[in-house]
Amino acid sequence: AVLERARENPAFLTPILSEKSLLPMADNSLPAPVARIRGLRAVRESCERVFSLAKAGKTKFFDVDEGKLDRAAGFVCGVGLSAYKVPANIPFHSRLRHFEPDGDDRVQRVLVDGSEKKGFDVLRSVIDLVVVSVLVDAGAGRAWSFREPDTGKTFHSSEGLGIASFHMFTSGSFSSMSDPFRVDAEGLAKLSLDAVKSGFQVTGENPLVGVEGRFELLSRLGGALREHPEMFGADGRPGNMIDALGISSGKKSVSVDELWSIVVDGFASVWPASRTKLLGVPLGDVWSYSPLGAVDEDSGAHLVAFHKLSQWLTYSLIDAMQSFSECHVAGIEAMTGLPEYRNGGFLLDMGVLVLRDPSVAETDHQVDSDLVVEWRALTVSLLDRLAPYVRDILGVSEEEFPLVKMLEAGTWSSGRKTAAMRRAGAPPINIVSDGTVF
Repeated sequence: AVLERARENPAFLTPILSEKSLLPMADNSLPAPVARIRGLRAVRESCERVFSLAKAGKTKFFDVDEGKLDRAAGFVCGVGLSAYKVPANIPFHSRLRHFEPDGDDRVQRVLVDGSEKKGFDVLRSVIDLVVVSVLVDAGAGRAWSFREPDTGKTFHSSEGLGIASFHMFTSGSFSSMSDPFRVDAEGLAKLSLDAVKSGFQVTGENPLVGVEGRFELLSRLGGALREHPEMFGADGRPGNMIDALGISSGKKSVSVDELWSIVVDGFASVWPASRTKLLGVPLGDVWSYSPLGAVDEDSGAHLVAFHKLSQWLTYSLIDAMQSFSECHVAGIEAMTGLPEYRNGGFLLDMGVLVLRDPSVAETDHQVDSDLVVEWRALTVSLLDRLAPYVRDILGVSEEEFPLVKMLEAGTWSSGRKTAAMRRAGAPPINIVSDGTVF
């Protein structure tokens, strides 16, 4: 039924954004337009506005061919089933996957089996790890790799960043206490750029794109943890969010809006102050798109929200909470596909997205350019439209196979596969990265 509705009327995928649909922000003094664009539902709503322009032929760079979605879905299912055999085995697209790319479940082996932590203490540590690891998980660049000291294995890209951050975490790089398996504000305050470079094995021959930006982001994380003791406790620890959410008190279900409020409000000051502002407030991963009209400070109607790292963090936190406690996170259908170059590159490689002028792929583009914003927005909307095709082939429902599972097995994996087949792993469009977006 979902598939038929998607084919007959794609507009049914567009949610209605209303004041009632948004969880009140922790900072109730925020102007309403700022609260709205920082809300979770603003991602899908603003991307749908760009998609509507594309359908009307009013975008600047891309055409959309929805007739290729069925072919793309077949490719995704082939990649997913080759990795996981049956849909029931497919896990969440989560940072936890990047700590076990070789089948070695490092989190279980080190933080659970190899420590004296039990119950919620394990969950606090896993959340601490997930937060710092997600925040350093922007594109590493093709020249960088990480050689794991104890195994001698070499990892690249997101897996390399994941394994490197795991080892920094377990060595106590982010902790101010005798317990190394934690992150806290004081520990982050003591972190140096040299320590980050050493942890990620950065040298002239092994350069990591945006390493300074990653360090600055971690430094700002320490400040954000201190700013919100009501969320992260007096010691400024990410894992203490389970107290704010009531999980440590036995709460069995929280809403995704409750978790999103902690992520978007609690970590708001992590993002560079130079980012897009509305009414003087930095918005994070939100960008202006000129075809939506002139800058409108009253409504923010010219803006497109992505919140990519925040959503990636939220998906990863949900996975951690549901894996290491009995708490269920409800309402994840409000979240979207992730607007990054693997998902977007897959759609380009499959012909669902088509560059009107292929020569633009020959130059580098800034993350705030209309081309990149348009590419990312159309990626979000097309992932919504791809999902019903994938579920139809697999014979599963949305409840059984939420969008986060399709990302894992796998538009993200499919994007990596098509990039390897066509461009030796490179994305189809080169984006200048500072290590804080994607």
